[in-house]
Amino acid sequence: MSLVIFNPVKVRKEMVRDYLVVGLIQFSALSYGIYSVYLARPVYVVFVKDRLDVVVAAELDAADMHGADDGFTRLPLLGPKTICVDYPADPQERSELLWSAVQGKDIQLQPRYYRDCEQGEVRSHAYGRDQLEKLTQIKRSSLPLNVGDQDFSWLPVVSRFGSWIVIFVGDSDTRPVYVNANPFANTG
Repeated sequence: MSLVIFNPVKVRKEMVRDYLVVGLIQFSALSYGIYSVYLARPVYVVFVKDRLDVVVAAELDAADMHGADDGFTRLPLLGPKTICVDYPADPQERSELLWSAVQGKDIQLQPRYYRDCEQGEVRSHAYGRDQLEKLTQIKRSSLPLNVGDQDFSWLPVVSRFGSWIVIFVGDSDTRPVYVNANPFANTG
């Protein structure tokens, strides 16, 4: 851009003005890009019955955040937090939740139902290694080498950009392996 603007015939004042305008435009574009990434960042990985849903900041309403427990009124900045949900016991509230889901706002997008997961809760609901090929079209041979031959459990992971699986190797929840394989593809 400097080569386009630079002209030895221009007065210094015009050159400074041109560079300031270009700098302002570039700074505005950078600011917009940072803001877009800030809104699109994943904030929660929500365990819902039999899957994990990735929720990004832009999917959560500020009004809903105020109705949440204290631990969920502010969005995490340094990476997504794995959380669980509590389904309402009240039949009327369950009905409202159902209608809300039909309108596109299921339980994973409603922070008032969020809670911290118990130790091992997500892992206890994961599918076993033998169910991977039964329930999906994913072959164990297509998994990473450090996973396929070991004992593992898995869960589908769903986001607005697609689906994949998370694999828990051995008995540990701490280092899951994410595999880009759609567990819902061609499962007839």
